[in-house]
Amino acid sequence: MKKLMILGAGIYQVPLIYTAKEMGIYTIVLSYRGKYPGFNLADKVYYIDTTDSDKVLKTAQNEKIDGICTAGTDVAMASIGRVVSTMQLPGPSWESTQLVTNKHKMKKAFLEHGIRTAEYRTVTSIEEARLAYDLLKDFDSEARVVFKVLDSSGSRGIVIVSENNQIESAYRQVMEITKESYFIVEQFLDGIEFGAQALIHNNEIKFFITHGDIVYKSDIATVPIGHYLPCGLSHKIVEDARAQLKYSITATGIDNCAVNVDYILCDNNVYMLEIGARAGATCLPELIDCYAGISYYKEIIKLALGMSPHIEETTKQPCAAQLICSDRTGTIKKIELNGKYQTGLVDLKFDVTNGDLVRRFLVGPDRIGHVVVKGNSVEEAQILISETLNNITIDFE
Repeated sequence: MKKLMILGAGIYQVPLIYTAKEMGIYTIVLSYRGKYPGFNLADKVYYIDTTDSDKVLKTAQNEKIDGICTAGTDVAMASIGRVVSTMQLPGPSWESTQLVTNKHKMKKAFLEHGIRTAEYRTVTSIEEARLAYDLLKDFDSEARVVFKVLDSSGSRGIVIVSENNQIESAYRQVMEITKESYFIVEQFLDGIEFGAQALIHNNEIKFFITHGDIVYKSDIATVPIGHYLPCGLSHKIVEDARAQLKYSITATGIDNCAVNVDYILCDNNVYMLEIGARAGATCLPELIDCYAGISYYKEIIKLALGMSPHIEETTKQPCAAQLICSDRTGTIKKIELNGKYQTGLVDLKFDVTNGDLVRRFLVGPDRIGHVVVKGNSVEEAQILISETLNNITIDFE
């Protein structure tokens, strides 16, 4: 029986564990202790911090695993890269994970390979932050800039700055989140944000699909809270996005894994925002399942075990997904869907139960559930999502 190590036991790793067990694979789940649903599903559990690559590697070697993967988060990618390179397993290497989990190294690689991306500067002090702000504003005096930490995901540590008097506050916010001694300040690209999911095997793109993004815009950042398929972009733009991904694979060296890509379309040109060596969050694998009839988690597991993905799209079902979020911080008294499941509802999950403390939504990890729907068109699917969300009651103590 094949042994698969899955890093993380949270909501985004649960489908990986389920799918692996359905495939007859022995699952070994690593995560620090907590109220995580994946622990009860795994064949074996180790309570280990997934960012501790020494302990992750030692456990992987002791267990003689055949593969390692995760989904929906970048925090464990460096540990995956170290295990892959040391044990010579399929997946993204140590060198590639060092690039895609550090926004400075990633953007440097992009620029060195001629990939379209925003101009940026590295910052180690409030004085350097002011200089970077002034310099990047010179490109467009009316534009904003973005302060970004290098070592986070889920939109944590991203602050949009549009006025000089916001610099000090933004600086404090990002430095409180990052474990690094510096961060980056980059141009704010004003355009249409969208994304893509891909499967890479032996340096070739075996599957590629672009998706539309549903975003939550706060005063300080733009956070993806949902997605939809199909994305509705022209063939020319989709091919430009694919080309930018191909160049990015060369630039970063990521291979034999799922890939999550963030793009922005500016003046009919596709710019790379970020790339990750794992599947996207916010129900993206579930949307691919619904839209294309593909078991995306199964293909991710196959790549981790050294098998070639077999992609055969069987449907073109319009669909959409969105996070369930709270507009306040508090303890849940009751959360429920009023009435019967409506036509088109594919999946509804609550991450929380009565008595759980939830946070007012600011970033991806603040989610308290999700909704996935299908319709005759994307527009219909988005209407169904709104109706479903409006029928969810959340009472607080």
